[in-house]
Amino acid sequence: MLRAFQIRAAVPVLRGLGQASLAALLGALSSCGGRQTDAVLDGASSGDLAQAEGDSPADALSLSSAQIAAASIGDGERASGADPTGGAWRVIEVPALSNEPRVVRSPLGWLALSNRAIGDSRAPSGYESVLYRSTDGVHWSVLPLGHEAENARVWGLAYGSGRYVLVGQHSPGSAVFWSSSDARAWTETPDPAARLSIGGLAYAQGRFLSVGLSQLTASEDGRDWRLIPITLVQEGGAAYGNGVYVLSGSGPMQTSSDGWAWQEHPFECLLPRACITDPSGRVLQGYHPSLLFAEGRFYTDELSSEDGALWQAEPGRTPLAYADGRFFGALSLSDGLATWTQGHEPQALRVVRPARAAVTAGGRADTSIGILDRDSPVPETVNVEFADGLTCADAACLLIGNRLLLIPPAGTPPLVEQVPRSADGAPLLSKECPVSSQLWCDDYEARSGCVCHPEAPYGPQSCQDVSQYRCAGRFSPRPEEWQLDELAQAGCSCDALDPNQPASFGRACEADASACTAPLTCLSVDPLPSGGPPSSRSICTSACRVDADCPSWQATGFCAGAVSLRCSRGSCQPRSCN
Repeated sequence: MLRAFQIRAAVPVLRGLGQASLAALLGALSSCGGRQTDAVLDGASSGDLAQAEGDSPADALSLSSAQIAAASIGDGERASGADPTGGAWRVIEVPALSNEPRVVRSPLGWLALSNRAIGDSRAPSGYESVLYRSTDGVHWSVLPLGHEAENARVWGLAYGSGRYVLVGQHSPGSAVFWSSSDARAWTETPDPAARLSIGGLAYAQGRFLSVGLSQLTASEDGRDWRLIPITLVQEGGAAYGNGVYVLSGSGPMQTSSDGWAWQEHPFECLLPRACITDPSGRVLQGYHPSLLFAEGRFYTDELSSEDGALWQAEPGRTPLAYADGRFFGALSLSDGLATWTQGHEPQALRVVRPARAAVTAGGRADTSIGILDRDSPVPETVNVEFADGLTCADAACLLIGNRLLLIPPAGTPPLVEQVPRSADGAPLLSKECPVSSQLWCDDYEARSGCVCHPEAPYGPQSCQDVSQYRCAGRFSPRPEEWQLDELAQAGCSCDALDPNQPASFGRACEADASACTAPLTCLSVDPLPSGGPPSSRSICTSACRVDADCPSWQATGFCAGAVSLRCSRGSCQPRSCN
């Protein structure tokens, strides 16, 4: 049996409307060995409302004081430092084709839904969607979606009342829903409004809910849907408590006693985060992405309410999950996970990401990044084991921000440390400086005195003139650490001069034409390749009619060798090399 106490909130995406995705925030705490509960707010990341799922009273889930103490970050400690106790909560790398898998808990176990574009992502020829299942959070296998979902972008997933429901869109085509009793055989239902795209999906107390552009689509079984007008422009969270359904998002809060008839409740703008002012000066209701019901109250963005209509301030508190008498806030690998009990100050818990992806530039670009190669066939099974073999079958697991966390039992020894670190214990690579070329150290061999310089180049391709790329040092690999391509040359800049090239060649001169040394002058050159409109730029170079008019020299340093410049539109272009 699967015991679960899950509460989660998430943020929508208005697909097909040209609006950027909004980051999702959701949380769910569970341990294996019990049954699905009624106190579950579940859903997925961008595109999915929070949802309450399950059909039975919640089982109690205990987090021992020893588990909290072992994960707590002490005074003066770095949240991103090595785990000294073995009690740090661990990120499980859920398999996904995209940065934001939709993860829910069901009687079948954990389910993870994701999709990817086929071909050019800017003009895809189609889409591929995959649904993974795991009973322990670590070993995953594909659940076929069937021919109904072929060439479909499926983004929403919910479970409740014994039904599994998906929402997506055929390519081409309008939005559709799929429903199933076993997550294997699916029945398709078109969107009643035949919209090209809608928001995500949620389940709360006998109702499946999907919001999209001032319209709520609601169903009891995931097959028959009603279209209900509401005043939310973008969806946010959904919750049920005290006999009331509540919806949050972009606009006034919405409440209902039955899930069918809804009433709006504008916030008082004196409340924190209640309202926003647009560029024209109009005051509008704010956007509230998360919603949680716990201890008899609804919570969203430093606000709380008993009935979803009258709200009061909760300064500095935005809980995203609740279990065992504890509130949980946003997850940050650099700052830790905030947790608190009613009437007490928050404390930070250490969260580590023991996978190699945790310390690569791609892995940090989005903490919800999937681990599957987006250009390879979808694997039927994916295993993401920890070195000590712990899974959600023998440890509690937490889902927040679409990140599945494992909470080690008290007394668990630390995992072997493989993160490349500086002499003071800080990770060498960070979100601000994801490659070592941006790190400057007093001693590169000892890794001491290292400082992050985000303005430093990623590599020679970041320099306007690659001949000016130079690095002061290099990090030597250590056998106990992950061997990373991102950890190599260090202390790099674009201001080195090749002694053989003409003085000032390649120097930017748009702001100061006197920066050029004769016979070079400040001339416009071809714009850099980009997806946007061309932008002019000027460098110190020579005028020309043909390539032979341009200076040539024997280069040293990066891309050493004979340099022959290209003439284009009357000016010698910057050098380039592969």
